[in-house]
Formats: sequence, C-alpha cells, structure tokens
Amino acid sequence: MTAHQALDPSIKIRPKRQPGKTLALGALGLGALLGAAIWGAHWWNVGRFIESTNDAYLQADSLSVAAKIAGTVSEVYVSDNQTVSVGQPLVRLDVRTYQAAREKSEAAIRAAEADIARGEAELEQHGASIAQVQAQLEGESANEQYAAAQVKRYAPLAESGAETQERMAE
Repeated sequence: MTAHQALDPSIKIRPKRQPGKTLALGALGLGALLGAAIWGAHWWNVGRFIESTNDAYLQADSLSVAAKIAGTVSEVYVSDNQTVSVGQPLVRLDVRTYQAAREKSEAAIRAAEADIARGEAELEQHGASIAQVQAQLEGESANEQYAAAQVKRYAPLAESGAETQERMAE
C-alpha cells in the first residue's frame, strides 16, 4: 500500500495483470473459433448430404440416370454426391464394341458396292451379248432374204428347165 491509499480509502487497489492467463484465454477462444469453422466447412461439404432416419423413411432428392445406348463404362467423370448440370457427361463408354460394329457395317457397304459393280459389269456383258445376238439375228434375216431372193430368181429358171432342180434345192 502506498501513502495515498492509506489516506484515501476510496482508492482501490487493482491486482496486477497476469499475461499468461489472458494469453491462454485468447488462445482458447481462437481455438474454439477455428474448430467451429472447420466443423462448419466439413458439414457444408459432406455432412449436409448425409441422411439419417429412425423410421426407415428417407426424404431426399434423387434422380435415376439411364443411358440411351448399352455399353461398358470405361471412365467415370463424377464422384458421389457431386452436383452435376444438364448435358454434363457422367461416364465414358468403351468404344471398341461400336468401332467393331462400324467397321463391320463399312465392310458390308464395300461388299454391296462390289456387288453393284459386278452387277453393272454383268449388265454390260449381257448388253454386249444381246447386241451380238441381234447382229446374228440381222445376219440370219439377211440370209433369209437372200435365200428368198434366190428362190424367187431360180424358180422360173427351174420351171423352164434352164436351171437344174439341184441348184434350186441349194
């Protein structure tokens, strides 16, 4: 106690501050705040998606995802509980099956084109055969006309005896 405190009883004596105690309380408060922030971030990223129930009924947003085509999944682009948007690819399908089917179809197209070319060649060959047969027909028609003209010419001669019947038979 000092001399002034002894004379004036209204002056109160304040105890000395303890810096270790203040520092410990500040660290404890900062730790609590940091722990609350970590817990809040974990809940925001993971905990809010966890559903629990006591009566076996679960109320949640869910969506059935189905592929337009069948296939084997080779890659998955999303993880569990990840938010996705419309049109975003979710998986990659193994393309080997579809490549084999495409190559098979292309081979069938090439075979059909070869069949068409062969058919066109046969058509040209038949056209040439038809032209040959028509030429033979025209030749035979000309031979027939020649023979008819010969008969017409030799018939009066054979009747008059100027030509033999053997010549007429030729």
